[in-house]
Amino acid sequence: MQEPQRALPERPAVLRTTKAAHTIAWAFFATCILAIPLGSWRGKYGLSAVLAAVVLLEVVILLLNQRRGAQR
Repeated sequence: MQEPQRALPERPAVLRTTKAAHTIAWAFFATCILAIPLGSWRGKYGLSAVLAAVVLLEVVILLLNQRRGAQR
């Protein structure tokens, strides 16, 4: 006989906080990606390299986690 599934407690504040954190992280990386060509166009190659390294680090972290964060 299976146990009945327990309903998860509602946590609207936690959910809003988590969504806000993910939105901020997304906006940060989207800004980095958009700023790379702009920085290069303006001749700020060092800045573009740093931004590319930040994005690359995030990609490596996602690959090491086997994209588990994207599937939840």
